[in-house]
Amino acid sequence: MQVDKLITLGCSITHHFGWANCLSRGLNLPLINLSESSGSNQLQQWRFQELVFKENITEKDIIIW
Repeated sequence: MQVDKLITLGCSITHHFGWANCLSRGLNLPLINLSESSGSNQLQQWRFQELVFKENITEKDIIIW
């Protein structure tokens, strides 16, 4: 199966430590990093919902939350 992009959501660990960027480069996939330092779970839910509602997500994407 072809994968189109990598989408990450999370807190400061995802936002600052750069593992999402390293994984994106390693998999050769474009990255949408929706993580936020000091962000709440509610913020992550809103960002995910917005992504779904705008149809910017497909079954060919990898999501790591």
